[in-house]
Amino acid sequence: MGPWQFSVFHIPILVGAVASTLLSIIAWRHREYRYARSLIVLLFGVTWWCLTYVVGLGTTVPVVKRLVYSLTYPAVGLVSIAWFVFAVQYTGRLRVPTGRELAALGVIPALTAVAGFTNQHHGLLWSSVDVVSRGQLAVIQTTPGVLFWAHTVQSYALVGLGTGFIGILALRSDRAYRSEAVVLAVAAAVPLGVNVLYLVGVTGTVDLTPAAFALSGTVLIAAAFRDQFLQTLPLAREIARDELIGRMTSPVIVVDKRARVVDINPAAESLADATTDVVGSRIETAFPDIAAAVDLRDGSTQRTEIRRTDRNGERHYEVETLPLDRGGGAIRGHLLRMHDVTKLKRNQRELVEERQFIDQALDALDDLFYVIDADGSLCRWNEQFARVTGYSEPELEGMDAVEVFPEEERERIADAIQATFEGEELPFKEDVLVADGDTVEADLLTADGERIPHEFTGARLEDEDGRLTGLVGIGRDISKRKERERRLRTFREAVEHAGRMIYWMDRDGTVEYVNPALEAQTKYDAADLVDEQTFPLASRAESEVSVDDIVNTLVRGETWRAEFTMCRNDGERRTVDQTLRPVYNDGRIERFVGVAGDITERKRQKQQLSVLQRIMRHDLRNNLNTILLSIQLARREGTNDAAGEQLDAAEEQLDAAEQTVNETLSLIQEVKQFKRTFEAGEVDEEVVDICEVVREQLEVLRAERTALEVSDDLPETARVVTNSLIERAVRNVLTNAVEHNDADTPEIRVALVRRQADDEVELRIEDNGPGIPEETIEVLSAERERQLDHLSGFGLWAVHWVLTVSGGRLGFAENEPRGTVAKLVLPAAQPADQPHTNN
Repeated sequence: MGPWQFSVFHIPILVGAVASTLLSIIAWRHREYRYARSLIVLLFGVTWWCLTYVVGLGTTVPVVKRLVYSLTYPAVGLVSIAWFVFAVQYTGRLRVPTGRELAALGVIPALTAVAGFTNQHHGLLWSSVDVVSRGQLAVIQTTPGVLFWAHTVQSYALVGLGTGFIGILALRSDRAYRSEAVVLAVAAAVPLGVNVLYLVGVTGTVDLTPAAFALSGTVLIAAAFRDQFLQTLPLAREIARDELIGRMTSPVIVVDKRARVVDINPAAESLADATTDVVGSRIETAFPDIAAAVDLRDGSTQRTEIRRTDRNGERHYEVETLPLDRGGGAIRGHLLRMHDVTKLKRNQRELVEERQFIDQALDALDDLFYVIDADGSLCRWNEQFARVTGYSEPELEGMDAVEVFPEEERERIADAIQATFEGEELPFKEDVLVADGDTVEADLLTADGERIPHEFTGARLEDEDGRLTGLVGIGRDISKRKERERRLRTFREAVEHAGRMIYWMDRDGTVEYVNPALEAQTKYDAADLVDEQTFPLASRAESEVSVDDIVNTLVRGETWRAEFTMCRNDGERRTVDQTLRPVYNDGRIERFVGVAGDITERKRQKQQLSVLQRIMRHDLRNNLNTILLSIQLARREGTNDAAGEQLDAAEEQLDAAEQTVNETLSLIQEVKQFKRTFEAGEVDEEVVDICEVVREQLEVLRAERTALEVSDDLPETARVVTNSLIERAVRNVLTNAVEHNDADTPEIRVALVRRQADDEVELRIEDNGPGIPEETIEVLSAERERQLDHLSGFGLWAVHWVLTVSGGRLGFAENEPRGTVAKLVLPAAQPADQPHTNN
């Protein structure tokens, strides 16, 4: 068997495809009719169904056959939906389905199409699919699944309902429309019946439904060429008849020119006097109240109201009197039509009561209520509006709404009113505050010239046809809110520009706000801190800060205070003093506010002063003891019968005492200078040639110490940024390298290294002494002075401080083969550097 097979079943199906295509063209030519579009969709679905079924029936490739067979299901669903919509539009039996409803109807056909391509994974459409041979023909044989029956039930239901509607129309229509309706009913019933025969197995494994649609298409084409199809509207007379019957619910009475009742409908008959034969009697006998209310001698149309009381209570009717004549001006009688207006009267009464209630409610408002007509004039307002503006009722009546605003505000208020009239968003300008698209803030100008800040809202008013009738709005005094906003702005400005770190958290511990000072002093961006569920400072403390202790303190309603060292984002350690306290609202903790200050410099200054005091006690005590010992030795030598050597020894002791006194006085002056600098808190920076400073200090050292080897490897010049104390610092390092050197011949070597990458200059002072004790280096780098720590003298500590305030640092390394390398690192001066003050 080849890839394609042909059978006689192809012929009627192909004929059906051609017929549906031709009919689609005819329907398209008459697409101005409201049901033509649904018929076009129907015929398109038939064509789709026929063509896919022809291909599926003809191919012998199993994969292609299954694929094409799956494509027929969307066509079947489209045909059933389009037929149902066409029948609804054609007969007018139901409301035409909306787009969403049509989409809902298309869900099952769409799922069926998808299931056809994926059936091998779930079997929802067919529990089994096989290609079998029936004679010379290979056909698809399936066992229907759940989704197949759901699709079939929906399709049958839609086609059956549509066919039923048309069948009912055929039975009830006049002869002019009955033939067309019968044609449509038969055209739908034939494919439906053939498909039923296929499903129950009567027609075998070949579905002849497309062939049946071909027959239906032929019938429809024939009807179209008879100019009956799509040319008439059969539901028009039926709708008109139903409408007429519906209108006859109102009582109608016909009287002749002698005021005798000649006709009456059942609704009016129920209102007549039961003891009287209504037809033929005079109207004043049958309907005395109507006769008293109307003047039948008047030949014009009249309208009047009457009130009747029956077993159902009091009712109100409007009686419309229409004169009847046949031309020539002669009145032949009157038609009296009655309208029950009881509900209308009740609604009017309730409306009046409701308006009175609304007026009372609006007058009780503290806000301004107003209504502006389509011309922009005030047409309604409450008592508060008149009271606040200071205008009388006559003055407000018809006043242009913008006149209650200052001159400079009127243009933008007029723009806002016009935008509301046009249903647009309010125009936004820099001087207009708009909230939610329909709120404007502006000053209200009273009759006395007082300006009162208000917030105005407005909404467009429309009649039942959607035409503009005006604008309704509310004005609210926001003077107190403006004052609160002003205070809030002042508070925010104070917080934003405060030098102390400020933040607050919600009651769940989530950071809501941090001020710029906290960002600047911690080097964290606000975005990194806000929304954190942790304490922004305490959580970054170096030493352990108990979060539980903080929480327990705050929950008790107490204030938590602590001083700790934290690590900034750039790695620098800073000491902070923090206070954290709860904020209450109506007796309930609402949030927590933290205030902290960076006390690093204050702590450092305190430490520096403590060091000065300790050094003064330590070094001065040592020097004084040295002086005392020298004097005692000199006195002892002087009391003996001094020989020449003894006198020389005494003189040496006195010289040593003198030198110690001079050193002590120098130390006192140096300590005083440092103390003044600490207390001032400022150091003047300057650009210094460090090479020149070192050379001068080396010359002094050579002059004072003869038994000394000094060498240097210095460039001609090297400019650094430091302060006026750098000479003392260099001298102290050189002196320390000599005084603590135990070598027979002390050696000092000075070199300078430029660090271009870091813009730094490193001064290296090397000696061959015993080295600096490790505990001395630890004390230099400690954060605070401890009672048991001590330095061997003021010199190295002063060097450390001078370099630190200049942005440099002091370091040490071991020298080879023996000794210490002191490293004095200072910032290299740039061409644009100028002297300035550093805190």
